[in-house]
Amino acid sequence: MVTSTNPPTTLSSSDEENIFQPLEHQKSLERKLVQWEEGDKANPLNWTTAYKSWITFQLGMLALAASAGSSITSPVRTTPF
Repeated sequence: MVTSTNPPTTLSSSDEENIFQPLEHQKSLERKLVQWEEGDKANPLNWTTAYKSWITFQLGMLALAASAGSSITSPVRTTPF
C-alpha cells in the first residue's frame, strides 16, 4: 500500500476565480468560430471518397498495429507472475 505524506491540493477562493480569467496573451474570453474557405482542399468535407477511405484504412491499420504490438509478447510468457 502506498501512502502519500502530502495532503491533496485544494484551491483557494481567489484561485477558483482566476481559473476562468483570460491568459495574459488573450484579450478576452470571447469565443471565435473558425470556418473553412469555400472549396478549401484541406476541409475534410471536400475530400474525395477515395481519399477519405484511404485515411480510414490508415487509421484502422494504426489501431491494429497498436493492439497487436501490445499483445504480441503475451504468449511468450510461460510462467505465471
